[in-house]
Order: sequence, then C-alpha cells, then structure tokens
Amino acid sequence: MTPRSEPTPVAEPQAGLSSPAPSRRRPLVVALAAAAVALAAWGVHAWRAAGTESTDDAQVEAEVVAIAPRIPGQVLRVAVKEDQAVKKGDLIVELDPADLAARVALAEADLDAAVAQASVVEASARGGLSSARAGVSASSAGLAGAAAQV
Repeated sequence: MTPRSEPTPVAEPQAGLSSPAPSRRRPLVVALAAAAVALAAWGVHAWRAAGTESTDDAQVEAEVVAIAPRIPGQVLRVAVKEDQAVKKGDLIVELDPADLAARVALAEADLDAAVAQASVVEASARGGLSSARAGVSASSAGLAGAAAQV
C-alpha cells in the first residue's frame, strides 16, 4: 500500500480576530469614497461662492438720485464706475468743451449784433430829433413871416 498523506488541516480563524470578507467590505469603502467626493465637491463650491449673494427674490435698498447737467453737451469721459458712491461736488462726467465754446461764440455774436442795432437806432433817433428841430425852426420862421404879413 502506498502511504497516504493526510490533508493538512486548515487553521480556523480565531474568534474576535476575523476580518470581514472582502465582498462585505467593498460597499462600505465605495460609500465612504462617495461621501468623501461629495464633501470635497461641497467644500470647493462653498469656497468659490464665498462672498456672493444668490436669490430669486432680491431687493436692493439704496439712495438713488437723478442727475442732470446744467448745460447740454457731448460726454467725453465718465469719471465714476457703476455702483460707486459719490458726494456732492464730485466730478461725474466731463463734457466736450467745443459745444460750450460754440455756444459762447454765438452768444457773443448775438451781443455784438444787438449793440450795432442799438447804435443804428440811436443814430436814427438823433437824426430824427435834428429833423424835428429843423422842422420846428422852419415852422417858427413861417409863423413869424405870417405874423409880419398880418
């Protein structure tokens, strides 16, 4: 007979030291990895969105004041940025001085024309006064001549 080798006994896991089977541990590892990824994604979103407001029903409370120029003209430069606070006397816009210069020249020309017209009227009035005086003198002479004939 041939000697038979006896099967070597497999060591039994000791109680309390056994590790769960890999098939039971895999869902736990997947769940923890998914939770870690979700937590990291939320952290990145919170970090990038820090300092911004988001709402569907927003109201802004601010002092809004309408402004208007004292003179019309083309805007060359806007000296403030959107939503910048300004105080009384601050420069807001710069207007093109060519429009104002043209208006001033036109006003000066109108003034010169009015002065010239006033001179003409005054000279006419003096001439009319001289004519009237001459007419009065002629009438006085005519009256004296008529009185002498009577």
